[in-house]
Amino acid sequence: FVFLQSGIDTVIFTSDKKFESKYGIHFYDYGCISPDHKCIIDYNKYVFYHLTKTYGKKWIKEIRKDVIGLKEWRKN
Repeated sequence: FVFLQSGIDTVIFTSDKKFESKYGIHFYDYGCISPDHKCIIDYNKYVFYHLTKTYGKKWIKEIRKDVIGLKEWRKN
């Protein structure tokens, strides 16, 4: 899973299913209530490293830009 946080209504894009199918990862949107933000960032970073190790960097252009921790991970 890759964790997201939106608002009261979850946001689903048509490209989500394609990404999930292609990379074997599923998006999970917590909505407006989520666990500790730091824990989500740390977990998602682990998933980002897995994706990079498995698929190279091509997934970065295809993943949703609102995934928690993605901006921070890309800076490093």
